[in-house]
Amino acid sequence: MSVVQTAASTDGIAGLALSTGVSLASTHGAMLIGTLFGVILYGLALHQSYQYATTFSSDSYFMKLLVASVMVLETLHVAITVHSCYHYLVSNYFNPLILLSGVWSLNILPFVSGLVMFISQLFFARRVSLIGRAQSVVVWIALLLLAGEVGFSIAATVKALQDPSFQVTATVTKLSGIGLGLAVVGDSALTLTLIFAFRKSRQEGGQRRTSTIRMEAFGNSIDKTDMATTEQYDVQTGQRQAESAVERIQLYIVNTGLLTGLFNMAAFIAAFALPSSLICGSISIITARLYANSLLAVLNTRKVSLAGMEIFVDSSSETRVSFAEVQRAQSRAAWNVPSVSSASRNPPQIMVGVMTDTEALRDPPPSPSVFRRLTIGLRRGSLKG
Repeated sequence: MSVVQTAASTDGIAGLALSTGVSLASTHGAMLIGTLFGVILYGLALHQSYQYATTFSSDSYFMKLLVASVMVLETLHVAITVHSCYHYLVSNYFNPLILLSGVWSLNILPFVSGLVMFISQLFFARRVSLIGRAQSVVVWIALLLLAGEVGFSIAATVKALQDPSFQVTATVTKLSGIGLGLAVVGDSALTLTLIFAFRKSRQEGGQRRTSTIRMEAFGNSIDKTDMATTEQYDVQTGQRQAESAVERIQLYIVNTGLLTGLFNMAAFIAAFALPSSLICGSISIITARLYANSLLAVLNTRKVSLAGMEIFVDSSSETRVSFAEVQRAQSRAAWNVPSVSSASRNPPQIMVGVMTDTEALRDPPPSPSVFRRLTIGLRRGSLKG
């Protein structure tokens, strides 16, 4: 490497920026910054995935498959962003004309990012659907919008692969921007629903959906008083506790998907404000990593101690509860859904009563008197003399 080559390369990059109107800082410089932050967040996601695997090993296979799929896509996402930066900024450092053509890793980035967003949002959509039947409409609308986001991501990737020149960057960015706009609307619908559900849950005084098995014993033979013992196990959290600012931020910003929605909004604005740059792609890298971290943060903040079927209900309640309702309560706990009671029904409760009656011992019946025995003997003809 000579000083002449370095000067020629610098002059080439400067001339390229003047001729195209796009600087290296707003394109691959922005991608480098996004990749660095993405790698940091990927390390955090790895830590959270390890914590999830060691703490919630009894989760359903669907949940494990969902987490595994997101982490595989995140790993692929990190690999292609690192490859893109290395290709442009290291391997072709002395070839500034390479900046005018797209490499395969950069071209498929919109599709991989869209897939990460869609799979991660399936988790949040499921959480919203478990809040109640009224939220099903919101879920279906959000899923249609998120499917549209994946469609535009595929269109952007196909366009970039068909024409890898830098001249189509604006078109590819705008296609990705439309998909991001759909994602913003879908994210907002799910996020607002979760925020309102959390607020309602806390305004109700931290009402907990619990199941209680109460065993009562009546009629003690010693002191003639009723005795009762009660055991209670929490299935769903939601109680009001003293919380720090960090916990509130995690609850309302991270666990509801609000943080990812804000970054999607920023990427959407950048896509149409600066379509010839790669700032939108840089923000999308960070956003994709935040999706995985948000999903894992929700799973790892659960407080589930389910050891089989645990059911609790007030003894004065006349509500009849089916086992299907109990299973739905456990499902809400597994997906970390806010506990929101319905005005039309009371919290499900089941009473198991064990009645024990103790009969006091009586004195043995008195033996027949002598006169009584004589009378019985005369009647049977067994009396002698």
